Amino acid sequence: MTEAEFARIVASTKKAVLAAIRTWLSNELIDHIDDVAQESYIRLFRFIEAKGKAALREESMNAFLYTIAKNESLKYNRQYNQSQWMIKDLSQAQTVTQDGPDADHFLDQTDLKTAIAELDAGMQQLAGLHLRGYQHDEIAALLQIPVGTVKSRMHRLRKQLQSRLTVQEDPDHVNLTA
Repeated sequence: MTEAEFARIVASTKKAVLAAIRTWLSNELIDHIDDVAQESYIRLFRFIEAKGKAALREESMNAFLYTIAKNESLKYNRQYNQSQWMIKDLSQAQTVTQDGPDADHFLDQTDLKTAIAELDAGMQQLAGLHLRGYQHDEIAALLQIPVGTVKSRMHRLRKQLQSRLTVQEDPDHVNLTA
């Protein structure tokens, strides 16, 4: 397929792709519309490369791309929700609020990224795959290891991150409100 042919497909399907993204992508991810659209077209391109242009009828192109864009939007939503879940899960050890005396210890994404960067390469890879929304079975297939191994490593990963992110009590700090 030539670049001009693909550009023609993009021009003729853009409205369907953007409609799917607007419908299915979470409002928190509105800044990622271009990324989702790009991923949708990359999937289309890979499909055409693998199956040939004849595998896709011109009249069904909009419906096909709408479905791809819908699935990509849902994938982005799932990845976002999982990263938020992991941050929430890791911060459960802390009872610190943003406006308390320990506000500088409040867990944010920067703290999480720093903690992940301190892990060994294998755990960093696992955390990255998990934060991108991969399920245990998908991670197992990618890393070519059993699903049980992925689950035990995820447990270890959470424990390691919790220990790195847990606010340590200051022995000199006296709580006068207790």
